[in-house]
Amino acid sequence: MQYLLTWIEGEEVFYRLVPTLEYDHLLLEGKNLIITKLDEPECEKVTH
Repeated sequence: MQYLLTWIEGEEVFYRLVPTLEYDHLLLEGKNLIITKLDEPECEKVTH
């Protein structure tokens, strides 16, 4: 599972892909943060 963190600073849009929601909260403190959960594509899912 991956997450896309997106935020805006001035007129610029920034993003970061992270494997978990464990990120440096101080780095993004005070920013309007959008968190998007990205699912694995069907072909990459592992079945047991």
